[in-house]
Amino acid sequence: MQTTRIQDPSFQTQHSGKCDLLIELLPQACRYAVLDIGQDQLKIVGEAANFAAFAKEDVLASFYYRKVKVAVHTSKFTYIPEDLFETAHLASYGKFIQANEDEDILTQVIKAAKCVVVFAVEKTVLTAVHQGVHQPHFYHASSPLIEVACKFNKKEEGGSIALNFSADSFDATYLKEDKFQFHNSFPARTPDEFNYFLLQLLDTLKLDMEQTEWILSGEAQMDWLQRLSKYSNTQIKADKTAFIRVSETFSSLAPEQYYLLTALSLCE
Repeated sequence: MQTTRIQDPSFQTQHSGKCDLLIELLPQACRYAVLDIGQDQLKIVGEAANFAAFAKEDVLASFYYRKVKVAVHTSKFTYIPEDLFETAHLASYGKFIQANEDEDILTQVIKAAKCVVVFAVEKTVLTAVHQGVHQPHFYHASSPLIEVACKFNKKEEGGSIALNFSADSFDATYLKEDKFQFHNSFPARTPDEFNYFLLQLLDTLKLDMEQTEWILSGEAQMDWLQRLSKYSNTQIKADKTAFIRVSETFSSLAPEQYYLLTALSLCE
């Protein structure tokens, strides 16, 4: 994969210090965006084969930013209510998520959900990112989906499920009456696998389908959505313009495609 990006012509490199660099480390790609924080405006969106390719091939990696935020996809994670989390128990949390000696255990507070996510990241990944960009802050990939759901998917009655699709998995975040209830990541490469885990999800959450909205983001295939339509009456494509301004420069991109990446701007 060749590194590609779309850039708003108004972006000036000397103003990068007023911007955040957002990076999403996917299993098969590295996506990135530059967001002007003062204007809440998207300036750049790009994709590379991996982080090493981005750091080597795109000069953006060398700039100084207000913040560099990196979302890492890892299956080793858990959530702990904020009032029950204790740093002294970090080793025990690491055992619970089965972290090994080649991984570091990281934590991050998800304020909107009043919980702490504990997750394991390979040390080689952390080292490479620290060497490639200036002072990165790491987040679990579920954090932006939970943050944006808690802030923009609230319903006074019933619930909402935010689904984010990637090439070989999907994530689900469930809110009931505006309170965070559940998040998990499911492996799925085919419509049948998606259907299997979707039925598991429905059984686990005991959803009232008439009162549940489904907010869709990522790279959902049509045959997957057809499976979802069997059980869901209300499907809404996620719209990142709820929290950032997007110029016509990016009109070729479906708003839901980079939703999770741009929602990383909401994480602190």
